[in-house]
Formats: sequence, structure tokens, C-alpha cells
Amino acid sequence: MNGNDKQEPFADAGDLTPDLPNAMSDEERAAAQKKVDADVALIANSMGKPLRKPRKPKRLSRGQRWANAASEAMAALDVLTEIQGEYQDWLDNLPENLQSSALGDKLNDVCNLDIEGAKSTVEEAEGMDMPLGFGRD
Repeated sequence: MNGNDKQEPFADAGDLTPDLPNAMSDEERAAAQKKVDADVALIANSMGKPLRKPRKPKRLSRGQRWANAASEAMAALDVLTEIQGEYQDWLDNLPENLQSSALGDKLNDVCNLDIEGAKSTVEEAEGMDMPLGFGRD
């Protein structure tokens, strides 16, 4: 080879690539990988082990969590009001000689609890205009 004979690198690359008669197409390769993945999943399930960690559920926004908590609080206060009514019935039907006893005092304490005040606070919380953040306010 003299200085005038310059050979371009990779000029005839077609001759350098091996001829692979058994090469898979992209579709065949994807199908084979899918079968392997299914086999691995089957083995993992038979062993009682999950193949992947379960995804965490999406976290609700602060405003959504606030609204949900206020709603749940109101539902809980409604239940407390019902139960307080049952205690009031018990107190109303308590014999006179037991009304000044420890039992009567405890029933009075339960019946005098201001659940309606708590409900008004929760109603205020439910009606609040919550900040959105990121300049959306």
C-alpha cells in the first residue's frame, strides 16, 4: 500500500457483517421476551412471591385530604350525636336515687358535651377556601 492508495474505513461493511440465518426479527424477539416474562411471573406466583413491588397509590392533594377529613369528622360527629341521644334517654329513665350517683354524674357529663359546637367548627372547615399554591390562588 503506497501513500496514494487510501482505503476508506468501513467502505464495504456489508462484507464484514456475519450472515446470521437464525437471527430473530424485532417482533420475534419481543414475543420471546414476553414468553420469558410470563414464565418468570408464573414461577414467582407459584412460590407465593410477588414479581414486582405493588405500586403506591397516588397521594391525594392537601385540599382533597382536608375535605375528606372534614367529611369524615362530620360523619363521626353525627354518630356521636346519635349515641349521645341514647345516653340522654338512659339519663331520663334513671331512677331519682341514682341521678346524683357516680353513674348519674357520668351520664350528665356525656349529655352536656357540646357536640353541636364541634359540628359548627367542622362545617367551617368544610366551607374553607383552601389555598392551591404554585401561583394558582
